Amino acid sequence: MSGVLENWDVSDKLKGVNIPTLILRGKYDTMSMRCSQKIKDSMPKGTAKIIEIPRAAHCKLIDEPELCVEETYKFLKSQDFESVD
Repeated sequence: MSGVLENWDVSDKLKGVNIPTLILRGKYDTMSMRCSQKIKDSMPKGTAKIIEIPRAAHCKLIDEPELCVEETYKFLKSQDFESVD
């Protein structure tokens, strides 16, 4: 990372995310699995799930829009949002 985002870091705020969160990443994403896992691990246990979209890079919604929608739908259907404060 370089330029204006080189020192930008809000990862300390992830611990405050207490709702179900889907982390979509492409298999060939510039955001590595290590980075995705760090995001997930920074959130309260059980709130985040990582899904890797095959045949996709960082613009996974352009590369594989149907699969992204399908995975998002499955994730949303699996959640109990009525119990979320």
